[in-house]
Amino acid sequence: MADLTKGFDELAQELSDIAKAATGPAKREALEDGAEIVVDRARTLAPVDTGLLKREGIVKGDNTGDKIDIGWTKDGFYGRFLEHGTSKMAPRPHISPAWEQTKTQVINTMLTDLKLK
Repeated sequence: MADLTKGFDELAQELSDIAKAATGPAKREALEDGAEIVVDRARTLAPVDTGLLKREGIVKGDNTGDKIDIGWTKDGFYGRFLEHGTSKMAPRPHISPAWEQTKTQVINTMLTDLKLK
């Protein structure tokens, strides 16, 4: 199975560097704006059966200071099985590719929000 987390360590380091340079409301806004870009893209890439993942199954979590989590709602819990696959189902990733496709835009948006660009 492919390593679906490839690139997340890179993201974590970039975001950590940005977070250290930022404080207060600007940091919170930058994290929110960056996460929203990834969530929007993940929704467009989400496999469709009932349409729940596209509509409301992928969300950004609470902004806890230096990070913000992106994942699935309680009703969209099966998104993790689609993302990573199971013993009986091949992976159908949507969050990992969303990050890969938007990481430059996310970083640039965050830097702009922080006025570091």
